[in-house]
Amino acid sequence: MNGPTATNSPEATELDADEWNELFDALAVDRRRTVLLELVERGAPLSVDALAEAVFERHGPGADAPHAESTAGIECLRIELYHVDLPKLAAADLVAFDEETQRASATERTAASAELLDGLR
Repeated sequence: MNGPTATNSPEATELDADEWNELFDALAVDRRRTVLLELVERGAPLSVDALAEAVFERHGPGADAPHAESTAGIECLRIELYHVDLPKLAAADLVAFDEETQRASATERTAASAELLDGLR
């Protein structure tokens, strides 16, 4: 196998029980997993707005939803991402989140976690 994976990288095996719990708690919500996948797929830091739009595209009510419903749904997601999901992912070191610029970026754990999640599909 080339390079470290989620199962053989040093950081994956050096976690204590509390860190494992924090990691699994952070990954328990589908939109948080989508955030990780978006950051890996795009390969660049993303704004909270861009992440909200991407998550909504994957999980929103669908293309036939009225524009007002889409706009309200994206705004609701933006608020949840900013106040709940991104801080939780950052606490587990799954993303780096800069509240001042409102941008999230990948960490070393992001790609390993996305690889693990992709393997579970």
